[in-house]
Amino acid sequence: MRYFNKAMLVASAALCLNLSVFSQNITLKTGSVTVKEAMEQLKKSSGYSFVFSSEDLDTRKHVSISVQNGKIEDAVKQILVGQNGITYQIQNKKIIIKKSENGVVSSKKLQTKGSVRDVNGEPIIGATVMERGTSNGTITDIDGNFMLEVPEGAMLDISYVGYKNQSVQVLSGKQIAISLREDSETLDEVVVIGYGAQKKVNVIGSIATLDSETLESRAVPDVSNMLTGQLSGVTITQTSGNPGQDAGTIRVRGVGSFGATPDPLVLIDGMPGSLSDLTPSEIENISVLKDAASAAIYGSRAANGVILVTTKEGKAGKTHITYNGSIGMSQATELPDFAHSYEYAEYYNMAMGTETYTPEMIRKYRDGSDPDNYADEMYLDELLGGHALQTKHELSVNGGSGKLQYMASLGYLRQNGLLDNNYYNRYNARVNLNAEIAKNVSLSVRVSGMTSDRHEPSTPGVLDNEGFKGIIANAVRYPGLTPSYLSTGEIGPGPKLQGTPVAWVNCASFYREDFDKFNGNIELTWKPIKGLTLRAIGGYNYALSTIRNYRADMPLAGGQSTGPSSLTNSMERTVYKTFQAVADYNTIIAKRHNLSVLLGYTWEDEGQRTLSGSRNNFPSDDVPYLGAGGADGQTNDGGGYDWAIQSVFGRLTYNYDQRYLFETTMRYDGSSRFPSNTKFGFFPSVAAGWRVSEEKFWKERNVSDWFNNLKLKASYGILGNNNIGNYPYQSVPIGGINLS
Repeated sequence: MRYFNKAMLVASAALCLNLSVFSQNITLKTGSVTVKEAMEQLKKSSGYSFVFSSEDLDTRKHVSISVQNGKIEDAVKQILVGQNGITYQIQNKKIIIKKSENGVVSSKKLQTKGSVRDVNGEPIIGATVMERGTSNGTITDIDGNFMLEVPEGAMLDISYVGYKNQSVQVLSGKQIAISLREDSETLDEVVVIGYGAQKKVNVIGSIATLDSETLESRAVPDVSNMLTGQLSGVTITQTSGNPGQDAGTIRVRGVGSFGATPDPLVLIDGMPGSLSDLTPSEIENISVLKDAASAAIYGSRAANGVILVTTKEGKAGKTHITYNGSIGMSQATELPDFAHSYEYAEYYNMAMGTETYTPEMIRKYRDGSDPDNYADEMYLDELLGGHALQTKHELSVNGGSGKLQYMASLGYLRQNGLLDNNYYNRYNARVNLNAEIAKNVSLSVRVSGMTSDRHEPSTPGVLDNEGFKGIIANAVRYPGLTPSYLSTGEIGPGPKLQGTPVAWVNCASFYREDFDKFNGNIELTWKPIKGLTLRAIGGYNYALSTIRNYRADMPLAGGQSTGPSSLTNSMERTVYKTFQAVADYNTIIAKRHNLSVLLGYTWEDEGQRTLSGSRNNFPSDDVPYLGAGGADGQTNDGGGYDWAIQSVFGRLTYNYDQRYLFETTMRYDGSSRFPSNTKFGFFPSVAAGWRVSEEKFWKERNVSDWFNNLKLKASYGILGNNNIGNYPYQSVPIGGINLS
């Protein structure tokens, strides 16, 4: 009896073991992999192996597997989805695949029905439903329903613009109900606008944006040139190859005004600045306000567009350290072709109608038999025909807690020019801090500094243009008839007894500019009630530029020289101060009416002071300082300017159900640059938009996949340009006559 009980117990245990093997549940999730790779992953996770003939199965086909605590059969069906005319059996941990006898697909097709809705139960019209790994798919109808014929076990991928994608497996006899959640990153994507931010889908004005990833992927030294070809309606023209002076000239929709500076207004964290002072690692995003609707809130300075730069902020979480560096070579893309000396001589004779250059002279220019007297030089090719190294290094640290976040960055740029003794160094540092100092009260501090030094060879003192610009201008103008250096090693006299541009770059003359800049601003934010934000911002910019232009007395062949040495030393200091107060209120009424009101006041003041001096006849090129020069003929000068602007501004934004959009802005500017009777100006704008793609009739016609954000809009506004000088209307008494 006991034996019988033991036997029954063993048999029962064996039966239970056998059942557990065949009912084993697995979890297997893959991305897009080949059938062969999917089989290997299933074997690794379950112990089941496949037996098949390579002629019966396409193992290179890509599939995606998603089984969560499911049966082996579920995984096998997904691996074999889309394989025609095959069947399978599972025997003793072996999955045997073979052709079906009648040559048809073993997996039966199911007429699958389902519905797609949002979290509120509202139907989503035009959602895409696709069988994974195939082109078999459909879209939902006006009620959010769909019907699709797919094999049992197939995976369906459901997607719709503005919502997170979702996947579901087809099971026999079950209707599919899918609830899509909004993708806040897509729906709530915002762009920076004047004194705030706005959902991108609701923007009526014309705004172009660029993010940090795009900037950091471009290996050009100046941020302004990184915008080239990246923003519609924005043209960047690089007009110089001089290191540190190669910033692009920016034009937004062409030239916006005549008779005044056509440069756009550049604001970095709300304060005037230059793109050339930044490194890509500092920048979070760039917005370009291109039309009156978007730029009118900046009034008298917005006629040529506005560029808004937002620097990066700290993010709560672990500290992240990022390094970005590059090393590259630069060269002239193309140089103009110049006539050889003998060609120049022939054309000169033809133009003048005389034989200034005899046939014998032309022969010597051609064959190079007397290079000391009949040279054939290409000055520009010798100066710019080589290569130059440039390197850039950027290090940033980002992190913080819920109460305090920080971002710090360091940057170094070294540019060597194509000319000898021509280079540029720039050092950048930035610290951005955000702190919650009390309930609903936060403080932001942004501090940055930049220091740079630019070195150029310079020209002889009798020439008007100095430095890089003067050398290149004369290299283009001078014919290469005279040698830069004689066979004796002496410097050739050149066309005007001043040597040649090739010789200038290696003499003791130099042009050096040192530039230091500090920027700081503090922003206090208070949210006293829901929807209302009050901000007070104070800013301070300090810039100091020092230029030394030394022109050496360069010895020439034959005991001649370029003339007495000279030094001009100048200093320019600029201080800018600002205060801004902004109130911003946002509310939603009855779930569909979105209202935003902004009011603000700003005051700005800038002053500059300059001082310069010059001396001649320095005893040695080793002491190029003003005190070492002769007192005879010395000069000194000084100057400066001051300007201020005071403004009030506002914006009203309304949209109904994110379909019907309306916005109006205004700015009232008072500038010291205008006379009292025209000192103040009013700059309004109004804009309206209609998001047709959000209408029910649009979605019913199944064209939302083609135009998922179709918007009709119209706008009108008035802009101004106050870059007309600081004292254009003041009268100046000269000889008893007032000139203005």
